[in-house]
Amino acid sequence: MTLHFIDAHSVYQKDLKARRVKKEGWDAVVIKVSEGTGFVPAGLKRFVRRFKALNVFTRLVDGVKKVFRREGSGETVIGYYHFLTDADGDRQAAHFMRQVNRLGGPEGRLLVVDFEANGPSPGKTATNRALREFVAGVKRRTNGHPVILYSGYGFWTSGDSSGNPDDYGVAGTWDARYADMKFHPNPKAYWKSVAPWYWRQPKWDNKDDLLAVQYTSKGKVANYWMDCNVFFGTMADLQKLTHAPKKRPDGGPATGEPDGPPRPAPKPEDNMTRLERNIKEVKQYGLNLLDHHPKYWCWDGGSLTRLWVNGRPGCRDTKPPPMRKINRIFCADLITLQLRKIGKPVPKNSIWPGGTRSFQLKYGSKMKRLTDLSKLQEGDVVFVDFGTRHAPEGHIGFCLGDGPNGRLLQSYADSCATSEPGLTAKWTVKESHAGFFYTHYIPREVIWG
Repeated sequence: MTLHFIDAHSVYQKDLKARRVKKEGWDAVVIKVSEGTGFVPAGLKRFVRRFKALNVFTRLVDGVKKVFRREGSGETVIGYYHFLTDADGDRQAAHFMRQVNRLGGPEGRLLVVDFEANGPSPGKTATNRALREFVAGVKRRTNGHPVILYSGYGFWTSGDSSGNPDDYGVAGTWDARYADMKFHPNPKAYWKSVAPWYWRQPKWDNKDDLLAVQYTSKGKVANYWMDCNVFFGTMADLQKLTHAPKKRPDGGPATGEPDGPPRPAPKPEDNMTRLERNIKEVKQYGLNLLDHHPKYWCWDGGSLTRLWVNGRPGCRDTKPPPMRKINRIFCADLITLQLRKIGKPVPKNSIWPGGTRSFQLKYGSKMKRLTDLSKLQEGDVVFVDFGTRHAPEGHIGFCLGDGPNGRLLQSYADSCATSEPGLTAKWTVKESHAGFFYTHYIPREVIWG
């Protein structure tokens, strides 16, 4: 079963008639309530009030007029969305929740994050880090209220792919995909005609996570041309997404969550070994750097200790420079910056300190030959030496997870003309290795212990 809904803006559709929207058979409306850390659309409260009024009615009971709330299939579900920018994700979550609470709170409402390119201000386009922080911030402030992720294939997969949506803690995904940019006077009939086309297109989200699709931005609704969407499920399914999960009286899993073996609680910081703390710190540093998207630095034959050659930090035994200043790094820069983050020295080489050969000189006797990818652990460093026939300049990367399907954080370029993709975690270790590329790895206890 499918439901149809719109997303709306209190400025662009300021005179939208809520009762007409309901009369035309639209089951829900998702309204923009915030952007970044301070923006709120004009006329928001008045606009929301119109749709809230759809869900109440009066009736005489024993001669007294009483107000009742529509529930079940007769309800028009209301949702609120936040347009994400590159600002701190937790601060954006706080701003969003202030607006949600001013509108009556999150209970009974869909909560959505809009993760897409920032057309008017490309430099403020949201990052993966901001998305992760935002979702965590909203859930922390709402006792785990579901958060729906809106995005599109082009944005999600371009540059550094955002990866698996499940990694961000969202309840499901809402895809945006248009077959054309024409005006559609009957958008629901149009969806039926393009649905077969849609299901043939590549997807950025997991099939099981897909909740909804925005199939046109020019559907006619109550005399407005606007975004139209389809939800895959029943009204009961949609309404489940408007409530935080309820805990069982025995403290077990939230209602609707499967019983299963208890997950081990994360180790408190105080109980971690030094190795575990260091791996956690260098991994987070690498992910934070990834969100800044430094391009690849193509070696020009000069010393690697030089500072700020085309925005590249030199290999020095000092604290890493501010991330905002790091614009380019080559493969070994990632690992040397991580070492510097935890106060360890940069590997030395009399000619090119900090390069791939430096890692061979410092760690070569303790490296292990890479014959079984399943033995790799989070924090291991895969390696191929400078001067190797199939990799003349060598290469090095940081394992973000365990085994062959763990993501590899690395910096490389398809072409020095573009220096792209630069720092990326798009590929798994297995994909990057391609059956032969890396020859050794530095065990995590050797480099980070």
